[in-house]
Amino acid sequence: MLFEPPLINQIRFFVLRLMLVFILGIWLRSAFTQTINYADSLQGALLSAVTMEDSLLPARQLARYYMRHDIEASLQFSMMYQRLANQVGDVYQIAVSDHYLGLVYRLQGNYSAALQHFASALNQFESKPETLPSCLGPLFNIGVIHQIVGDYDQALDFFYQELQLRDSLGIKEGYGNTLNSIGVTLKKMGDYHEALQVYEEALKKSIAAGDSIDLSNIYNNRGSVKELTGDYDGAFADYRTSLALDKKDDYESGIASSYEAISKLFLHYGEYDSAKIYGLRSFEIRKKLGQLKELVESSHYLVSISLETGNIDDAWMYAEITTPKCEELGLSEMLMNNYKLLAEIYHQKGEEKLEAQALRAQLFWKDSLMDQRALETARNLQVRYETKEKEQVLHSLTRENELNALLISRQQKWQYLLLVALGLLAFFLVLAIRFYQLKIEAHQLRAEQEKILEEKRIKEFENANQLMKMNAVLQGQETERLRIAKDLHDGLGALLSTVKLHFASVQKEIDALSKLNVYQKANELLDNACSEVRRIAHNMMPDALSNLGLVQALEDLLEGLRLKGQKVSLETINMEDQEIPEETELTIYRIIQELINNITRHAQANSVIVQLSVHENELFISVEDDGRGFDMQKVSDGIGLKNIRSRVAYLGGTMEMESTKNIGTTTNIVIPLSVYSRTEI
Repeated sequence: MLFEPPLINQIRFFVLRLMLVFILGIWLRSAFTQTINYADSLQGALLSAVTMEDSLLPARQLARYYMRHDIEASLQFSMMYQRLANQVGDVYQIAVSDHYLGLVYRLQGNYSAALQHFASALNQFESKPETLPSCLGPLFNIGVIHQIVGDYDQALDFFYQELQLRDSLGIKEGYGNTLNSIGVTLKKMGDYHEALQVYEEALKKSIAAGDSIDLSNIYNNRGSVKELTGDYDGAFADYRTSLALDKKDDYESGIASSYEAISKLFLHYGEYDSAKIYGLRSFEIRKKLGQLKELVESSHYLVSISLETGNIDDAWMYAEITTPKCEELGLSEMLMNNYKLLAEIYHQKGEEKLEAQALRAQLFWKDSLMDQRALETARNLQVRYETKEKEQVLHSLTRENELNALLISRQQKWQYLLLVALGLLAFFLVLAIRFYQLKIEAHQLRAEQEKILEEKRIKEFENANQLMKMNAVLQGQETERLRIAKDLHDGLGALLSTVKLHFASVQKEIDALSKLNVYQKANELLDNACSEVRRIAHNMMPDALSNLGLVQALEDLLEGLRLKGQKVSLETINMEDQEIPEETELTIYRIIQELINNITRHAQANSVIVQLSVHENELFISVEDDGRGFDMQKVSDGIGLKNIRSRVAYLGGTMEMESTKNIGTTTNIVIPLSVYSRTEI
């Protein structure tokens, strides 16, 4: 530090810093408790990852997350992400990690490193057509860096390249953000009217895309242009809108920018207390995020507020904080202004010696800044002169080479013509031979293609016939089931019921007969026969399936197992709004019915779980039991499993079965709901 403050000032500075840290801790407590769980879960996933491929996603998400909360942590996770991507050898992930590192370095103010990483990411993204949309990020950020360093024409060039790529790819999300940056560039160039028009278009694009963070930046920047044109009320309204959007999204960097903008407006209105409050809030957020350049700007602004309010000690404290950071970042112009403010502070404190030192330092940095600008101007002039001189020399050499080439061409003209004629003759000869070969190959290829097409047509015809036969068999089976069910229910069931009524009549006539054991036994057997007829008829054609649908029919099917004391559960996901044809529902019911029958007969299971779920137009069926299982290598499919597989194939689905001895069996079936029936083939 250039100046050594008195002891009392050091003590006051220390106390003020403690107060600021205490206030910051209270202010950040609520936000910290809300976000720590998410970061912890990502770090847990990173630590529990088994392979480097598994580590890539949590490392990438942590790098992205901490960009909005802790820049230094984001840098560490971005570097980790790039190391993992390099070890895995994933070119796309390496490019993304370069982009992330560019973002972090840009936020830290290390623009040279940021440009290197953005250029590397852009080069890798451009190498493949499928990654062209990823070029938008590097193009935009390179434009932002050119804008920050004052190269506005280059900035606009990159921004418009990015917009052209968006238009060609049809990507609208983020369009408003790029227009916002163009507006900022036009504002810095002094074209306020054009900037306001660009901001209006940016707002329309961002509102249509629902980009709330982009909306916040646009309102903030439009407010700054309105402030420059004297529309302070309009600027204040835009700043408050931007702040509300940033708070909604918990975007701390944007909140800091909005606080500082509102603070400057309060300073303009002469409301110094409010200006200081909002300025301190901005300062503390940027201090937490580690945004050095923005932090220096906030500190410099707090010096001005403190001077305006007559708080010399606070002004001195912030100036002392700002000075070494300006030197560290090489901000010559801000350093010069900071020493100017220090000179004013020491003048008001009556410390003439320190005031003189500050004035000398101001003059030194002013001269240094002028020397830098003069050197830059001279360098540009030298480059232009050397470029022009090189162009003249190159033009002379080109002219001389053209004359020499003309002389050589005249001397070798006939030689070249002869060589060309011989070359053309050889070319046409080779072309004729090749044409004849291609004709023979084309004839052979056409014959092979016709043979393949004929075989394909025959195979398709055979498949269609087989499918029609399968459909006829299944429909015949279901028709026969329906006929038998009706015969059992309407014929034999009615007959048994009539016999039951006659038994009741006999009981009334002969009371003594009803007391005989043979009568009671016959009556019980008759009841059992009626129940068995109803059960068989129901299983062959369940009423619930046609009346209430597949899920209720399965509930009725499983209820019979529950009544026998078996633990059975049916779980359904997204089945409520599905419209499945009756033919398909019946086939699915038969599949599950056959699986349940197999479990009941062979598995000796204590519990059965049936799951039905629909996802992306596919029906997933899972039937799981905890029975004795079997060795799938040693046991072949029986008639029941063959029937199940044929029905699954009929619906165009797939079936997988896993079984382990003494653990149980799981059957997984996937049926595409877009193919309901094959009867139309």
